[in-house]
Amino acid sequence: MTLELSRGAAAVLAVCMLVVAIACGSGAGRPASQQAAPEPAAAANSAGPAAAPSLAAPSAPAAPASGSAAASLQPLSPPVSVKVGEHGVVSNAPLYIALDRGYFQEQGLDLELVRFQTGPAMMAPLAAGQIDVAVGAPGASLFNAIARDIPLRIVADKGSGEFQGKSYTALLARRDLVESGDLREYADLKGKRVALPSTGSTNEVQVAMALQKGGLSNDDVEWQTMSQPDTMVALANKSSDVAVAIEPFVARAVQEGIAVRWHGTEEHYPGAVQGLLFYGPGFVTDKQEAARRFMVAWIKGVRDYNDAFEKGTRRAETIAILQKYTDVKDAATYDLMVPAAIDRNGTVNVKDLEFQQDYYLKTGTQQTAINMRDVVDPEFAEYAVSVLGRQ
Repeated sequence: MTLELSRGAAAVLAVCMLVVAIACGSGAGRPASQQAAPEPAAAANSAGPAAAPSLAAPSAPAAPASGSAAASLQPLSPPVSVKVGEHGVVSNAPLYIALDRGYFQEQGLDLELVRFQTGPAMMAPLAAGQIDVAVGAPGASLFNAIARDIPLRIVADKGSGEFQGKSYTALLARRDLVESGDLREYADLKGKRVALPSTGSTNEVQVAMALQKGGLSNDDVEWQTMSQPDTMVALANKSSDVAVAIEPFVARAVQEGIAVRWHGTEEHYPGAVQGLLFYGPGFVTDKQEAARRFMVAWIKGVRDYNDAFEKGTRRAETIAILQKYTDVKDAATYDLMVPAAIDRNGTVNVKDLEFQQDYYLKTGTQQTAINMRDVVDPEFAEYAVSVLGRQ
């Protein structure tokens, strides 16, 4: 979809800087030399989302989900138009569930989904006000852009930690290498060809943490950057040895015998923040009430998603919604996948974002540090929790 800029020359300049930042931060080059990745502050003593820091909790106890606050919340009138950038991945589930079940409509929001190929592709339109909300992931290019005064806000979690002890990302390894004993311990990564979707990203940090567990550095492996579909081909034809993969590619690779789930991310980098919900600057300042209401609907979608896969509540119906909106069309695949863990209250693990930033600064993919506490805005999630109750 072609969208017209609605802001002046300053916004255009900001967008140009953001595009350059993203292009520079997502290149296929080998990560900078690093002797040992630091211990992740958020992951060191925890195996999941419980490690997320407490952020500006409401001064009064939150109302229960069935309480008067939720019941008395009237939809905005007239309805407010909200454009949301998305890219069809399963971890966007709360968005699709909330949309399909009318949660946005009941808040007085008229949603328009704008499809992009990748998360990074949404950031420039978000900064320019072409879209109001975006889903994506942390990374050096994002932090570099924010350091250049691109006023994006991280407002909620969209994938962190583990679901019932397992992460939806993992290191896949060629089956023949594992069965032959050539790839048993993390130290056996030395000299191997490791494929990942992008450097300067959480993908790279995951590999670095695995290398650290084996007493290795970034220089001890051959880095390969490629898309997830290309990764599956590379593992099958033995041009890659190990790969970082997300669901459903992990499940498909195992099911088809291409690779084994060698080590889940929970084993070497527990509690990793891998997905985030972003608000654009205009949405935060010019449509603040709509931004609050959006979060109410989002959190309802998060809780429905978790209930479906944790408790089986309306599971088949939820899977049908995901088949409708995502790229995973086969219902049986959902039985094989490890779902993304998404915090029920929208809490963002700021400590892990700070850890990721430290890594990017040390490896040179990020040039200027940012104050993560200025970028992560918990106001909207806390508002939604005050309406729906804390879980």
